[in-house]
Amino acid sequence: MTVRNRRGAHWQLEDRPWAPSSARKRVLEQLRKWNYTPDEEAVGDVVTLLTEQVVQNTGARVSLHLSPREDHALVVLLSHQADHAPADTSVLRALGAIRVVASCGTDTSVEADDGPSVWAVIDLTAPKSLSPLRSTLASSAPPASS
Repeated sequence: MTVRNRRGAHWQLEDRPWAPSSARKRVLEQLRKWNYTPDEEAVGDVVTLLTEQVVQNTGARVSLHLSPREDHALVVLLSHQADHAPADTSVLRALGAIRVVASCGTDTSVEADDGPSVWAVIDLTAPKSLSPLRSTLASSAPPASS
């Protein structure tokens, strides 16, 4: 999968059990460097689920690609193993249920070097906070009578 004419980052990961935590850390660090303040727990969960779909503990390479655009980012994990099965539909349903996922899917590439991939478009807007609303409500409340 190629993302052209966009800012992006990519990493080669080793296909080992620790790849999901490494991928999660790298994506969140990069988003911070680009001055995004996403819901880190939800975005981290998305990256972990995506990575778990390509990890088979073979020691082969897995690649992680991240490309932001406005308030969204495309996260793609490539297995680089032609015989790797794409993600099953239950994983796509789980991804779709995470509040920051705008869309997600799989791609069974005909490119021999890419193998199947799994991807998600995530919302990068900051998590909503009630604190500004609470301070507004507090300042507009009538004074307590004594």
